[in-house]
Amino acid sequence: MKKAQEMDLYSAYLTDLKNFIEKTMQFVNEHSKSFENERAILLKDANLLQKERNSNSYSKDKHKNKKFDDEY
Repeated sequence: MKKAQEMDLYSAYLTDLKNFIEKTMQFVNEHSKSFENERAILLKDANLLQKERNSNSYSKDKHKNKKFDDEY
């Protein structure tokens, strides 16, 4: 991570991913004796990140009932 040059990210998913990586590295460097709190926070953030990534792939078929029907 330190070898690569930092770039500005404008996508919501990519900025959330960057924040998740920074939070993970912060927890690695400054961990507590009991990691349950950090684990819960990271798991929640990972799930929200996955939800953001998958939000673009699900779309509703707007005109499902208006398809061509030739009565056969």
